[in-house]
Amino acid sequence: MKKIILSLLLILGVSLPLNVKATTGTVATTNFSSYDYYTGWGTSSSWTPQGVQGVIAGVDTMGGDAWTVEGRIPAGSANPHHSFSIKDNKQVSIELSVGFYGETTVTSQNGPCFDVFIRNATNDNQITGIRVWTDSAGTTNGSHSYVLFDSGWTEYPGDTWIKGDANLSSSFTFTVDKTNGLQSYVGGSEVLTLLNSGSYQSTVTPNFANVDEIYFYVKGNNGFTGPLTTVLKSINGQSLANVDGLLNDTVAPTLNNETVATKIELNEDYTIPLTAYDLFGEVSYAVVDENDVETAGSIYHPTSTGNKNIKFKAIDLAGNEAIRDIALEVIETIEAPIITNVPIAENATLDILETYYFNDVTYTESTGSAVSKLFIRRLGSESYAEISKNADNKYPFATPVDFAGVTLEYYYTVANAGGLVTSEVQSVTISRNSYYAVPFTSGSAVDYVNEGIRFRTNTWASVNLGLFDIRYGIDIKFILP
Repeated sequence: MKKIILSLLLILGVSLPLNVKATTGTVATTNFSSYDYYTGWGTSSSWTPQGVQGVIAGVDTMGGDAWTVEGRIPAGSANPHHSFSIKDNKQVSIELSVGFYGETTVTSQNGPCFDVFIRNATNDNQITGIRVWTDSAGTTNGSHSYVLFDSGWTEYPGDTWIKGDANLSSSFTFTVDKTNGLQSYVGGSEVLTLLNSGSYQSTVTPNFANVDEIYFYVKGNNGFTGPLTTVLKSINGQSLANVDGLLNDTVAPTLNNETVATKIELNEDYTIPLTAYDLFGEVSYAVVDENDVETAGSIYHPTSTGNKNIKFKAIDLAGNEAIRDIALEVIETIEAPIITNVPIAENATLDILETYYFNDVTYTESTGSAVSKLFIRRLGSESYAEISKNADNKYPFATPVDFAGVTLEYYYTVANAGGLVTSEVQSVTISRNSYYAVPFTSGSAVDYVNEGIRFRTNTWASVNLGLFDIRYGIDIKFILP
């Protein structure tokens, strides 16, 4: 008897306006690995004079696995983010050359097109994507047709043509922010334009609202026919082109938008809670006090009461500065916060991989910079764990694939310069929906539903479907949402 094992792989303060001082300085590419900016499964990376080159393997070397190969921007173990921040509606932009047409022709296996997907870096879920057809009106037309995708494979035909050609002398731009979603340049225009069609703008763009960190994936439609050379030419307007390994760093660091206190205490060090990210290495900080005295670091030490106007600087290796003006009131004493309401979490019944949200505590305080936190533990556990707050000021608790129900104990803290206060401990029970196990499979997140057997994961996972007799053939139907 001929039998096989069939497995299924599942994929899954008061802060015044910011000032930027640009100082043309050079940094050496040897100080930064190309793999920090562009690499991925089956994608090699290297610095070239034009930028960071990514060579994406094709079917000639990957065979049937070519469809899984992809280039990720940004990437690399040395990158502190592994992603781009769009928090506080920051705009992220990449410029990419795609070398379909050169000395040899390389395309996707399913036609002369390439895909760029945008994913949520916190859970790897797809937010949207674009497929560019590079031969529409000819390969050197200067702009081409495209289709957009939602979080799955629903297609929204483009109502414009995206600017660029698929050769290494040209490039395509992909820009993202929370408000506008995906944008680019279209044929005949030098202005960023919304890429939308019909209901795309109203159904897909709102999905960016609760996302703070993203990354880009470059893929072929069913993989590429051969090794494809691509070049990442710029990130957020910073050119990656270089001469003899030196590039001009003209873009200042990006400051975060953390809340800065409005009131601080006399003769007490105040650490300004701002940090910055720069593409090219570490960032240093400095504080300029009300008397224009500059001190390295992030600490301001007030020696008199009253209103103070100070500056906070973030400085990159090339000398570019991002400067934020800060208005503070220095007073004699800061009082600790007062908790006014602790939200009572309601018991709930969830499915696996669903998320339970805790509301934030409410309080009164005078500085404008108090920080609230939530700590939870399983009933009977020894220690609590802090839960990070999302953009909606809620605390998400995600149920794992092996979730079987849990009673959680939780409490809140609120802290400012005057002290820290802690709420009483509360409890909530989160139950799992009843389900029917599938006895002949192995693997997590497998159960019976009305439509058949359901497989779920929020990451890579394999599920063994059991032993099959193939003498009479096998017919299996899958439904992908």
